Amino acid sequence: MDSKKSIAKVVFSIDTELAWARIHHRNLDDYTESLAEYRNAVDWLLHSFEKYEIPATWAIVGHLFLNNCTSPPHPNITKPEYDWIEGDWYKFDPCSDVKEDPFFYAPDIIEKISDSPIKHEIASHSFAHINFADPGCSYKAAFDDLNECQLIYRERNSKKMKSFVFPQDKVGNLKALRDAEFEVFRGAGVYEDLRSSSKFSKLLFTLKNIFGLANQPIEASLENDLVNLPLSNHHRLERPMNINNPYSFVPLYSKYLVLRNSIKAAIKTGRIAHIGLHPIDFGLNSEKFRTHFEKILAFIQQSSKKGNIQIITMSDIVD
Repeated sequence: MDSKKSIAKVVFSIDTELAWARIHHRNLDDYTESLAEYRNAVDWLLHSFEKYEIPATWAIVGHLFLNNCTSPPHPNITKPEYDWIEGDWYKFDPCSDVKEDPFFYAPDIIEKISDSPIKHEIASHSFAHINFADPGCSYKAAFDDLNECQLIYRERNSKKMKSFVFPQDKVGNLKALRDAEFEVFRGAGVYEDLRSSSKFSKLLFTLKNIFGLANQPIEASLENDLVNLPLSNHHRLERPMNINNPYSFVPLYSKYLVLRNSIKAAIKTGRIAHIGLHPIDFGLNSEKFRTHFEKILAFIQQSSKKGNIQIITMSDIVD
C-alpha cells in the first residue's frame, strides 16, 4: 500500500454468489435462465483471464463451498434480524445438495478457480450474503457469518482468506471483519455517495457514463485497522432496460469506454483502477458485453507488458 509508487495498478474483484444475491430481494424464478448460464459465464471469465494472463479476486459466498447441508440450516450461526424480512434468514436455504440445487451450492466453481493456471485469489463475499450495514446485523451475527467462511476455507487450504467484499457493497461491522482475521475489504467508493445522492446527481452520473467519461482512480486507505480498497468502477451489463435503473440505458460501447478511460486515468495518475464484476453479466445474452470486455483485458495486458500498469489481486495490496 505504497502511495508513492508511480506505477498504476488494476484489480478485478468478482462477486460470485449465484442464488444468494437474489433470494431475499427478488423472485428467483425470474432469474432461472440467467442462473442456468452462470457456470458457463465463470468458464468464459476463467478462459479469458488465462488468455490475457490476468489474475482476479473471486469473492465467493461461503455457502457455495458446500456440497450439501441439512435441516435445520446452520444452527451454529447467529442469524441477523432485519425488520424488512420475516422469519429466519436461512428460510430459503434448500438444505439439499449441489446436484438437486446447483444455484445454492457450487464447489465445482471453487475447484475450477483453484485449478486455473492463473494464480487467482479466493476471497469472501460472506457466508449467506447478509447485509452487514443494517442495524439488524449484530456483531455476533456478522462475526459468526465471517468466521464460518474462514473455517470452511481453512478446511480446504489450511490458511485464511485475507480479502472481503461486502454484499451490495454495504460496509458495516468492521470490528467483526477484523476479528475474523480479514485484512482488506472493498469499499463502495464513488457508489457510496451515489446511493444517497439526488436524482439530478444520479442523472449526471448516468450522462457521464453515456459519454464514456472516466471514473476517478482510487487509493487504498486504513480504516479500523483494515485496508479499504474501494471500487472505482462497477462494470455491469444491467439488462433488460429498466426505468428505475438509469444505468441500464447506458450503451454497452459507452460502458466499454468508461472502463478503458478509467484504466487510462489510473495509468496517468499512478493510482488504482478497482473494477467490480458479476459472472451473471457474462452469461445470458452477453455476447457484445463479452466482446468489449475482452478488448479491455487485451488493453490491460498490453499496458502491463509496457510497464505502465501492474495487475494485482486485493490481497496483494497488503502483501
